[in-house]
Amino acid sequence: MCQASDGKLWIATYLGGLNCFDGRKFIRYNHNPKNPNSLVNNNVWSVVEDEKGMIWIGTLGGGLQMLNPATGKFITYQADKYLTSNYVSSLFLGKNRKMFIGTAIGLTVFDMNKGSFERFNGNRAGTQQFSSLNVNQVYEDSRGLLWVATRDGLNIFNFQQDQIRILRKADGLADDIICAIVEDQHKNMWITTANGVSNVVVSEDPKTRDYKYSFNNYDSKDGLQGNEFNIRSIAGTRNGEIIMGGLRGLNYFFPDKIKYNQILPKVSFTGITLFNEEVQIDSVYSGHKILVAALNKTNKVELKYRQNVFSISFSGMDYILPEKCRFAYMLEGFNPDWLYVDGSVHEVTYTNLAPGTYTFKVKAANSDGYWNEEAATLTIVIRPPFWRTYWAYALYGLLLVGLLILARRMVLRAERNRFRIRQIEMEAERKHELDDMKLRFFTNVSHELRTPLTLIISPIDGLIKSMESEEHKQKLMVMKRNAFRLLNLVNEILDFRKSDVQGNVLKPVTADAMACIRNACLSFADLSDKKNVKLSLKSAIHALNMDFDEDKLNKILMNLLSNAFKFTDAGGRVDVVVCLSQEEGNADLSLQVSVADTGIGIKDEDKQRIFDRFYQVQHGDAHDFGGSGIGLHMVKEFVNLHGGQIQITDNVGGGSVFTFTIPVVNAQESFDWMEKGAMTEEVIIDGKDTASNAFKQNTPELSGKDIPLLLIVDDNEDFRSFMKESLSGYYRIREARNGREAWEMIPDLQPDLIISDVMMPEMDGTELCSMVKNDVRTSHIPLILLTARTAEEHKLEGLEIGADDYITKPFNFEILSLRIKKMLEFREVRRSKFTKQIDPEPSEITITPLDEKLIKKAILYVENNISRSELSVEELSRELGMSRVHLYKKLIHITGKSPVEFIRTLRLKRAAQLLRESQMNISEIAYEVGFNNPKYFSKYFKDEFGMLPSAYMAEMKKEPGNHLVL
Repeated sequence: MCQASDGKLWIATYLGGLNCFDGRKFIRYNHNPKNPNSLVNNNVWSVVEDEKGMIWIGTLGGGLQMLNPATGKFITYQADKYLTSNYVSSLFLGKNRKMFIGTAIGLTVFDMNKGSFERFNGNRAGTQQFSSLNVNQVYEDSRGLLWVATRDGLNIFNFQQDQIRILRKADGLADDIICAIVEDQHKNMWITTANGVSNVVVSEDPKTRDYKYSFNNYDSKDGLQGNEFNIRSIAGTRNGEIIMGGLRGLNYFFPDKIKYNQILPKVSFTGITLFNEEVQIDSVYSGHKILVAALNKTNKVELKYRQNVFSISFSGMDYILPEKCRFAYMLEGFNPDWLYVDGSVHEVTYTNLAPGTYTFKVKAANSDGYWNEEAATLTIVIRPPFWRTYWAYALYGLLLVGLLILARRMVLRAERNRFRIRQIEMEAERKHELDDMKLRFFTNVSHELRTPLTLIISPIDGLIKSMESEEHKQKLMVMKRNAFRLLNLVNEILDFRKSDVQGNVLKPVTADAMACIRNACLSFADLSDKKNVKLSLKSAIHALNMDFDEDKLNKILMNLLSNAFKFTDAGGRVDVVVCLSQEEGNADLSLQVSVADTGIGIKDEDKQRIFDRFYQVQHGDAHDFGGSGIGLHMVKEFVNLHGGQIQITDNVGGGSVFTFTIPVVNAQESFDWMEKGAMTEEVIIDGKDTASNAFKQNTPELSGKDIPLLLIVDDNEDFRSFMKESLSGYYRIREARNGREAWEMIPDLQPDLIISDVMMPEMDGTELCSMVKNDVRTSHIPLILLTARTAEEHKLEGLEIGADDYITKPFNFEILSLRIKKMLEFREVRRSKFTKQIDPEPSEITITPLDEKLIKKAILYVENNISRSELSVEELSRELGMSRVHLYKKLIHITGKSPVEFIRTLRLKRAAQLLRESQMNISEIAYEVGFNNPKYFSKYFKDEFGMLPSAYMAEMKKEPGNHLVL
């Protein structure tokens, strides 16, 4: 409601539109749907008049309207273009013709001079937000501060500083829900809330120009009609009277005529309790009196260190609205700040105070907020225990001084010793750093040499075989020997460097130790033939499955055999003897391996140091065999890792014998062995009959699409060209430059085998292997990883993600060729074996984890639907989540059967089972397993088992208990 300059009274109603009263009659303005020049709706919340006599109307849901009383025309402003919301709750015409519009979603400021609207959800900088966007009322005071009343606090917007100050109940207001705001003639603000009235006194700091706010709160105890007030129901009259509308009526008053209680309360202590027991005057507690007079007449209270849980009660001695009194207290020595409580609190409790002297102070404010700054004080002394008295601290000081003197002497002695040791360590560190720098250099160079060595050794092997000129062949042999010598040096440096930096870790696997020994011996077949040194392997056992580190055992044998051949001249021999040994009184077995040569032998003085690092036996100028002096050291390290021992003895007739033993751990099968010296196996290793010709002799002679398809993946173009040239005569070859390019080809290409490098750009070989082995379309494809990374953890990583083999560069191309051939042969054997094992209740098929799940799921689905003749390949492929083409390729690779043959075989196997074990006739069985025509059933049964169902049933009846092998 507002009174216009012409005396008319404009009244806003919630549902009745806008009413104008000129002293004689009412003029009503309502919403008329047929008349666009009318109110937007009848929900009018606020109305004000500007200096030009225009009436501004705020509606609930219709936005802001301006009415020209002279013409009766309306102008409407709504949220889509002007306001923050169409729900206008409050209008206030401020200074400089600015209208402040409070809405349900923030604040809008309308500059009438410019005709512009500015929307606010906080300050202009965006660093502060209103405490709530639901505005109840807006009010601009005489200072230019905009007071915004919300349902969650009072917001004071200083436009000049672009700052918002938010006041809440915690700051001193009567409540957080602000209903209405008005300023009195003394520039103090009166705020009605949902729980009383707050008088906010505003003061300005003359130095900082910041505003400070103090509060006086009033409620029904002070004479108000009630604690709850209506929204925007407040007004100040021209004579200074404030009128406030509440739920239970009106309050009107003159702020100047309010009388305040200026009598300052005086605090008095009324009692003290110890462990919830009231302390009485002259009573004894734990051996001493605490009070000898009333507490309000006592200045000091002494307590023992265990009497540190106590309460002190007090009173403000104010009888005018004592429930509105307030107290402030502090305990000097414990907390430095005043703590404020309301008049309902008359007691303070302290627990577990440390020994010392404290001063308890309490001051009070009366019902109108006048504080008596003169506080009541009480000194509280808590005595320390005997171990914290002055004489105890003196004793502690003497002991500390004695300990410091003793410690100083010990420190000086230790520093002198440490200085001497540090000098020795620094000298050793300098030597070690020099050695380490050299080894790092050689290690880095060695890693880069492995791939070039592969491209040197493998082509040389091919040239030696194809070369007809004996002279040129000898030159190539010299090149090959020196390349292998360089490779051995590289391997020794890498192994030694790894041992120095990371330490050797045993990584046992279950494997055939005899197979590892045979492979190591076969690696020296060519050298045996070229040096005319006879190499033999004698063994008392044929196979021994046990736990051992295959890589380290292979390196032990390679180093021992390399040394044996190095020091044995032409016409000599190298013998490898393998047997099982058992110490007397000990049931544990050990694997004993001896490497004997007929070479120049080792002197007795050198035998004690032959396994030391960098030690080299001096043979004189006539026998300069080179070497690094780390090979035998690594041999001893690897033997010790297995928990074994190694020793050297002289060979009868000349030469040396290196013998090492390692414990037999977790042998996987029983075996028979003879006394030492009785060999069950003796093999003469001849280079002419070993792997050098194996590739050509065993390569399948196929043509066209029957030739296996190999995919070579490597980022080195020379290496791909070499592999393609070497293998293209026996296999179909496809190439890819990296793992990503290979993966785009593999699902549709379906190669028979993949050979991939590990270190490649975009996608490396490890990631490619993981994708191949974890995709149901490709998990059956064998994959070989080739790499220059020789560390065992890299090899284990490759094998763990599913690689079928892991070969380090440089490699023997013939051995790689044999591995390719064996993998392809094993795939065919596995396929035929799987075909024979198909049964209605399979449980022992082991392929790869994904293949196993796929086949089990396929068999289970066919079994569950075996009686349905309409079961089709399309239905099976949908169930397995594959296309028909991929399912066909997958089953052909794994089982050798097409999907139709796969389903039919399971039907026939189930039929054979029913013929053996049920009482059903042949026709019933045919329908039971999904054949619509018994004639077709008999035909396919005969094709599968070689006899008709009737003959098969008769055979079973004639010989009960015997089953035809399927």
